[in-house]
Amino acid sequence: MFMQQWYIFIGFVTWWVLVTLISTYILIKLVRFAIKHNLVSRLFGWLSKVTDVEKGKEFFKI
Repeated sequence: MFMQQWYIFIGFVTWWVLVTLISTYILIKLVRFAIKHNLVSRLFGWLSKVTDVEKGKEFFKI
């Protein structure tokens, strides 16, 4: 009985480590892609256009 629980524990730990490694790898790939293609500054530029403070003030002027 103890051995069976031990195998389950080892399997769970192995699965958790694999999932963590794969998700970290994908995250690093995405970040490198974003930096390579200058997507972060483009995104912030688009956000600043969408949430432009002066236009917002004019739009919500009562």
